[in-house]
Amino acid sequence: MAKIEDGNYLRTRIDNVLIMHSAFELAIDEIQMSFDGALLGSAPTCIAIIGESRTGKTRVLEHFESRYPQSRSEEGLCVPILHIKVHSKPTVKGLAEEMLHQIGDPLFEKGTEGIKTIRLKKLIRGAGTKLIILDEFQHFIDQANRKVQHHVADWLKILVDDTCVGLVVAGLPSSINVIQSNEQLARRFMAPVEFRRFDWVVSEEQVEFRQLLFSLQENLAPFDLPELDSEEMSFRMYLASGGLIGFVIKILRAATTLAIHTNTMSIDLGMLHKAQQRAILNKGVCCPAPFVNKLTVSPTNDVINEAMMLGFQVDPEPSSSTGNQKAFVSKRKNPSVSSVLSAS
Repeated sequence: MAKIEDGNYLRTRIDNVLIMHSAFELAIDEIQMSFDGALLGSAPTCIAIIGESRTGKTRVLEHFESRYPQSRSEEGLCVPILHIKVHSKPTVKGLAEEMLHQIGDPLFEKGTEGIKTIRLKKLIRGAGTKLIILDEFQHFIDQANRKVQHHVADWLKILVDDTCVGLVVAGLPSSINVIQSNEQLARRFMAPVEFRRFDWVVSEEQVEFRQLLFSLQENLAPFDLPELDSEEMSFRMYLASGGLIGFVIKILRAATTLAIHTNTMSIDLGMLHKAQQRAILNKGVCCPAPFVNKLTVSPTNDVINEAMMLGFQVDPEPSSSTGNQKAFVSKRKNPSVSSVLSAS
């Protein structure tokens, strides 16, 4: 049998699909306003995007950054957006060094904390930078003692004020604690944009989840999949992903990879089962095999609560405004969906 043509293109197709949902669109709008208002001399606008892992925070940052790529002209390097991933236990010197490296300073390792900061401010102005993005912002909290790195937070506030750039931070819900620990920094921030896993028993969220599955299926042509947005298949996918769009993508990426490996464009329940078994680490939570031929699990309160624990990570210091995910799911109202979904 002949090999499928353009296999590499098909393998990466799922990664190029843009998942536009309500939180994604809100985040893009907020970031755009911060970007547009930068360098105008007034207090910079700061945006916090918070949520669990695999809810799409990093994807929205990457998408916005792609709108304003770096470029080089006779005047030098233009860096409209300075995007940094915060490492564990950040220091001012280390963070300044990373920013200098990203902005193209060949001497990014040279100098004291103060010298690096002075050079960074000069380069930010010279490169026309309008927005600083810090991903994994929860790392401003030391997980060992659960204390905010106040010195680094103070430095960040001064950097943003002195350069008049916008600031976007993204991370786990505990990121809010970093912001609230610095009164002056907190004044700069708008209300946070929350990225949450989809909740099956909230009718609007179930509808949006199914719409996303429909969009994914359309964008995965010419792969032939079961009707993902149908009542049965969308519930199967919900059990498999726990409502996390990142897990949906991971399962479909594994499924398309398996299809290409076996030289077929047809993805059935069996292949989705294999993909889920390969892709999800803690797949024993809730329904261990949501893509088996016959599914008799009902969307009851207990089943949905268990599904929402899939991929759950303990936040090192949960924010009082968002609470712990376990506490959230334990207070759920009785679901409105009660029918049993079965596949013959």
